[in-house]
Amino acid sequence: MQEAGRKTTIPLTGADCFIWVLEKFNKVVGASGNTCRYLLEVEGKVDFAAFHELITTSPELQFLSSLQIRRANPFSRAYWLPKAPTEIPVEQHVTDEFIPKIVLERKFITEQKMLFFFDVLYRSNGNTCIIFSWNHLLLDGFGAALLLRKLNNPVQSINMLPVDGAKQSFPSLKEATIAKFFIGKSSNKSLSGFTPRRRHKQVQQAIRIITFSKQETQHIERLCPKLGARFGPSPLFFAASARAVKEILSARGLSVQYLFAPAPQNVRKKGAVGPVVGNHLSFLFYLLSSAQLTSLPQCVQAVNDQMVQQVKAGMPQSYNELMRYLKHVPQWLYNYYISGKWGKTLSSFAFTVAEDHPPELMNFVGHRVINALSFPPNIYPPGLTFAFMRFNGQLQLMALSYKETLTDKEFDILENCIRADLSQPLPA
Repeated sequence: MQEAGRKTTIPLTGADCFIWVLEKFNKVVGASGNTCRYLLEVEGKVDFAAFHELITTSPELQFLSSLQIRRANPFSRAYWLPKAPTEIPVEQHVTDEFIPKIVLERKFITEQKMLFFFDVLYRSNGNTCIIFSWNHLLLDGFGAALLLRKLNNPVQSINMLPVDGAKQSFPSLKEATIAKFFIGKSSNKSLSGFTPRRRHKQVQQAIRIITFSKQETQHIERLCPKLGARFGPSPLFFAASARAVKEILSARGLSVQYLFAPAPQNVRKKGAVGPVVGNHLSFLFYLLSSAQLTSLPQCVQAVNDQMVQQVKAGMPQSYNELMRYLKHVPQWLYNYYISGKWGKTLSSFAFTVAEDHPPELMNFVGHRVINALSFPPNIYPPGLTFAFMRFNGQLQLMALSYKETLTDKEFDILENCIRADLSQPLPA
């Protein structure tokens, strides 16, 4: 923790500012807002008193509990300011609900002093579920996994803050402009999605967990390069998600011309043990036409080609410069930059591929971990998020929605479409 004490303030990253703006106009009652969750199902009963002591005395968590967001004026950079630590909340529940309503509807806004929470759920079968919930602005999913690893092994070394103290140059306006025009051109199409003409004032969250066996996961891994996803499974996952969205919209009698969505990229160095605080992300952007959505191989190839083109053109770096540049503008102006025509959301749906659950966390506080899930926020609108991750060699999809976005029948269509695409026979 020596690195946490050497800085009096911690500037927000470009991705942080983007997430902060999303919070400002995502205040629908019942929506998840900017709340993320990491869920650990463990074998046996966790001693609550010992767990409470571990959480409330952790130096890393005490440091996180001290952070408050500040901005001197609308044009200045926002930053975290460490204050006196706040008491860390830990609650216990006896329930067999997957995620109880009281936990599911708990969300954090930056005006609050406490931006994270721990819940311990005791199941009737004798097992325990531990849920770490936090405001996305505080850290991303990778940082959360690092933090849990540190709790599990206090002697492990992690970097809470960036270790490079060198001053960054002022963001490149040229690079920022390239990214802005690229996104504007792509999102200027006739985009389809689930955004209602009249937004609901109150919504109810819905979650569908789709788990693939180890054999199915191995088949999916072999399928990726055969369909043109040469640099990892993300293009296949994105294509399957987009095709499921088209199927649902078509079942509603709606024509689909284009689907558009960003895909976050972790910009930390491979094998990095930090930074924990902040979101260290950039984005790729995928635009798919109705014709490209017709077949899975064509769709995967389109996504893969766009990924390669954007990486070659340095689009993730350009977008990162845009986010850095926008750190200096007022939030109302930032909102204008990231909104489509007439203030509509730019994205047809949200999508992410989370880091695999780390092998160092297959045992937590002395108990074997039998499942782990990392939930991103589900911004409304569009109100549909696909999050893929692997646990112990098994692929899992967390489909996050709202009852006002998808019906149970449409959730079934979504699951059947994705399972059918990911179980396609290997091409000859």
